[in-house]
Amino acid sequence: MKLALSLASCALLLSANAHGQADVLGALTSNINIEGMETGFDPMTGVATAKGDVHIKYEDVEIKAGQAEYNANTGDVVARENVTVVKDGEIFRGENIIYNVKTEELKANSVRSSLPPIFYQTDGFKTNSGKVDRIDGTNAWFTTHDSQVQNYRIRAKSITIYPGDRVIMKGVKVYAGKTPVFWFPYIVQPLDDELGYFFQPGYTSQWGAFLLNQYGVMHGDHTLAKYHLDLRSSRGIGIGADFYSEKWRKNPHIGQLKLYYAYDTDPLTGVNDSTRSDALVDENRYRVGFQHRIYIPGPQESTWYLDFDLTKLSDEFMLEDYFLNDFRLEPQPDNIVNLVKRDDRFTASLLARMQLNEFYHADERVELAFDFTRSRILNTNIYYQGETSLVLP
Repeated sequence: MKLALSLASCALLLSANAHGQADVLGALTSNINIEGMETGFDPMTGVATAKGDVHIKYEDVEIKAGQAEYNANTGDVVARENVTVVKDGEIFRGENIIYNVKTEELKANSVRSSLPPIFYQTDGFKTNSGKVDRIDGTNAWFTTHDSQVQNYRIRAKSITIYPGDRVIMKGVKVYAGKTPVFWFPYIVQPLDDELGYFFQPGYTSQWGAFLLNQYGVMHGDHTLAKYHLDLRSSRGIGIGADFYSEKWRKNPHIGQLKLYYAYDTDPLTGVNDSTRSDALVDENRYRVGFQHRIYIPGPQESTWYLDFDLTKLSDEFMLEDYFLNDFRLEPQPDNIVNLVKRDDRFTASLLARMQLNEFYHADERVELAFDFTRSRILNTNIYYQGETSLVLP
């Protein structure tokens, strides 16, 4: 009787507020609210409607749309016209979306959403009941290129997404622009962009058409490996492997070894079609980078440690041609080995700078430095703080 009376009262309330914003379902339940510029309620069918700037709130779910209706008997919220659904921190957009407040299932004919680093759009769309830990879709497009005009996209006949874990794709075509370039019957892509298979097709004036392939895998508990196989129509093939220590993930300058080799079919062509002398660079090009810290004698809590920051390059244009982001940050990388002793009163270091790349101008020297904290000198009231260094011959 209370529910019937509440529905009747709601109908009267909606009639009195037909042209203003109203709380449509406030009398139906304390957990769901629908607001709109025009509202209506049919007590015979149990269907409430709203049009114009519709805002629906149910527990942790929010829905915005041009118009919507709620069926109190089935629990379905049917939203239309530029619909946005926020559920479990994820955002879904489409023109027609159905959400059931009883089963918490989400269905739609066309939906756009993202699970970084993936942005996707799918025709058929359905989530599981309760928490969104599975999404099924058909005729799906997706990309990792965060741009309105993507330089590559992937189309799959069907996808199954496990948020925070992986995407399973069947009947996959890879498009560079509007041109299909690859077909795969089945792909599993982890959503952790450092693990699993990742590829990036594209085109640049220097590389021509390219396909960069990367496969990430954990070796043991502490080593992340990324293996590379890169194809460039104007520059040939490149292979490499990067190794990262998980113990040093918070420090990007320690705990990594990077190896890369490229057989360059056009080494004499530089940026912006500039030409080079054949004495400066040949077909075999490489980079070896080693940045690491070793505690002496260990473990990590030791006050003595040895830092390595070494980069060996085949030629002075290697970073500019193949690792442009690294080149912009450090066009002439240092090569140093540094022995450090830490104490409460000072930090002492013995640094050796060496010349591994003869085409760069760099000083070769050994430097001994002391960095003193503010400390009392003997038993006097005199304090000293400062840095002292000595360059050894």
